[in-house]
Amino acid sequence: MSMGRSSSSNFRSRTGSHGARDLIAGHGRNSRRISQMHVNILHPQLQTMVEQWQMRERPTLETENGEGSLLLESEGVADVFNLSAFGEIISVVFPWFMANVRTTLDVKLSDFKHQLFEQIAPMKWARFSTKPQDYVFRQLNNFGEIEVIFNDDQPLSKLELHGTFPMLFLFQPDGINRDNELMGDISHCLGYPLDKLEESLDEELRQFRASLWSRTKKTCLNRGLEGTSHYAFPEEQYLCVSEQCPRDLDSKVKAAKLYYQLFWRKRKAEQTGVCDKMLKVEIEFDCEFTPYTLLVHFLDEMRRMNIFDPEDPADENWILQLAGRTTYMTNPDVKLTSYDGVRSDLESYRCPGFVVRRESIVLKDFARPKPLYEPHYVRAHERKMALDVLSVSIDSTPKQTKNSDKVMTDFRPTASLQQVSLWDLDANLMIRPVAVTGFDFPSETELYVRMEFTVYVGTLTLAAKSTTKVNAQFAKWNKDMYTFDLYMKDMPPSAVLSVRVFYGKVRLNSEETEVGWVNMSLTDWRDELRQGQFVFNLWAPEPSANRSRIGENGAKIGTNAAVTIEISSYGGRVRMPSQGQYTYLVEHRISWVETVNIMGDDYESCIKDPGYKRLQMLVKKHESGLELPDDEQRHIWAWRRYIQKQEPDLLIVLSELKFVWTDRENFSELYVMLEKWKPPSVAAALTLLGKRCTDRVIRKFAVEKLNDQLSPVTFHLFILPLIQALKYEPRAQSEVGMMLLTRALSDYRIGHRLFWLLRSEIARLRDCEMKSEEYRRISLLMEAYLRGNEEHIKTIIRQVDMVDELTRISTAVKGLPKEAANCKLREELRSICHKMENMDSPLDPVYKLGEMMYLFSIFVSMLP
Repeated sequence: MSMGRSSSSNFRSRTGSHGARDLIAGHGRNSRRISQMHVNILHPQLQTMVEQWQMRERPTLETENGEGSLLLESEGVADVFNLSAFGEIISVVFPWFMANVRTTLDVKLSDFKHQLFEQIAPMKWARFSTKPQDYVFRQLNNFGEIEVIFNDDQPLSKLELHGTFPMLFLFQPDGINRDNELMGDISHCLGYPLDKLEESLDEELRQFRASLWSRTKKTCLNRGLEGTSHYAFPEEQYLCVSEQCPRDLDSKVKAAKLYYQLFWRKRKAEQTGVCDKMLKVEIEFDCEFTPYTLLVHFLDEMRRMNIFDPEDPADENWILQLAGRTTYMTNPDVKLTSYDGVRSDLESYRCPGFVVRRESIVLKDFARPKPLYEPHYVRAHERKMALDVLSVSIDSTPKQTKNSDKVMTDFRPTASLQQVSLWDLDANLMIRPVAVTGFDFPSETELYVRMEFTVYVGTLTLAAKSTTKVNAQFAKWNKDMYTFDLYMKDMPPSAVLSVRVFYGKVRLNSEETEVGWVNMSLTDWRDELRQGQFVFNLWAPEPSANRSRIGENGAKIGTNAAVTIEISSYGGRVRMPSQGQYTYLVEHRISWVETVNIMGDDYESCIKDPGYKRLQMLVKKHESGLELPDDEQRHIWAWRRYIQKQEPDLLIVLSELKFVWTDRENFSELYVMLEKWKPPSVAAALTLLGKRCTDRVIRKFAVEKLNDQLSPVTFHLFILPLIQALKYEPRAQSEVGMMLLTRALSDYRIGHRLFWLLRSEIARLRDCEMKSEEYRRISLLMEAYLRGNEEHIKTIIRQVDMVDELTRISTAVKGLPKEAANCKLREELRSICHKMENMDSPLDPVYKLGEMMYLFSIFVSMLP
């Protein structure tokens, strides 16, 4: 057991309290205080813990000069950790020693823990981990109980450190080994350490991570876990349950005299995976056959031939497996010609092949998964959320007496501020430009810089302002606010602020050069109005910036420029209106006056109305890209109830009318109408999830309708466009991401495809890494999927290793002459082929990779 060495000290293994020096009984005032700590502890439970801790097996420290009881990274032998020059002394109990630590109480618990483990590196003991993420603090609370502190984001000053001997305990939670192993596997799949991701998370992403776990846990409890309904059971994909065989296909099959061929083997051969000498049975093609009826004909034929296996029980059930892939056909209501694999064979003039499998043997591969392990960050988040709720409830209670204790448990800077609704504000939006930094302007002396503000929803500009021109040498503005023509009560909850920065020469008619741009939602992830001063990193110049991604350039791709702005403050936390407020406003409005009111219940009478033709004309005009004047927008709006009930796809047009988003009564009614809106088509719903629509309420509606319409059989066709929709989500917490995670955990094939598509996105963003918001969001989504798919994570690791190895080999042979490239390729494959054999294919897990024929491999260049 190695404990580390220095020129003046060494560790050696001891047990009990014997040895030259005990770690908690050294010389000096602090050491004497530690050795007598049980005298000062009045709480029986805490005293028992300390006594048990003192009787542990532990190492001892010997020093040549006989002074000090701690061996530190920076100070050598000492009695106290000095994490700051001034501050309080807190005793921290590690599993194998105790230390006095001098620190300020303003430091976060997470930073405090990391600093501790950095300092105690020379005192490591092989039995215990020295990774700070493996440990959690405990303390004695006000109720005399030993409490686990899962929230590492709070400062030490918020802890209940009482008595003459303030003390914290560090311990490894139960299941830490499993958690560490799982974190290592997830890191392997992601391609970088999960610890690195955790360190980069802000409060919004931590909330998103906890929400993903909540959805993972719920989905894993509700998904199929047994039999053919098991989430990983690979049912062959089919087109439609009630679909009939096309007449031309039936004629083609009969003309070619195609038939069904079924292969059967004995029980022992199936158990051992032997496929030699299988019995083949041919059954005439019938377009009305289902898996059930084909099995009935097969069993009748087996009885006629008097072929059976005496080892099979009388009640054995049978399943059809499609030959050549690990997919099964079990739906008794689906015709065989509707299954993709069967239809493909018939269209290619091939006789479909099936392997008749025993259900009891097949289902052994789909055992009930073990319970999920709850990760450490979930407990931390739950504790913090409980404290936040407590803080809000305390703020809303009647004022207490002057002598009562005030408990502050919400650690946000605005936690103690009064909370109001956006509709309580009686003012226009006001923004102040502050400065432009991080950009090297040309050396010319007479240059100016200005900002251009635009508030928009989707493709619609609601308000805009251009600032005064200031000297580019300083790039700072005065303290004047710019007032926008946007009444706060009428501001849509998904309004986005676009900031663009330009510079040019002072002389007149000079061309301007764009410095950069950034789009940020005017509300934060808590659904509260942004207030105060903010610094946003700009994106490099691009056309149509106001229709691009929402979020700052955290990775500083292409430019280091940043802009500082100030949004007017209102002295409290401003919440966006709730759905209940929208409903109340619509039901009690008094200012609404309409000259035309089309209810839309009777389709025939509506299309005969003269206004219907105008509606169709205006829709075409809008789709052609022409801007509609106010009266034409009002005409489309007057037909909203008809659109809601008869042509729901025109929600796309309604969502792009400026008339809707400039008055809270209009968009409030639209929100309320969505509750009874007829489901739009899949194409329309996907359009609403593109960059043309940034409103979260409408995007949520589109996701809900998509989720209802897409079955597990068809969902995989839309995974890629849904991943692209993630890029246009203004917040990490999105319904698109949650739907993808739910579907992936409910169907292994969907999850497999999602994992590899997300991993390709990670590869695309590799240069940005943790500085990119998109990179971290995708990484968290992948982590949540892998935690819910722990049963298959080892298989995924093999696939990841295979892809990485093939990528490495491809790079190694690229540029070599053809013959040399082929030789190099075969040599490399021969050395690693054993790692790639007998595993699921990364392209589709229903295909199994067998023995690699590396001698026949050739290198094909994609270059002309």
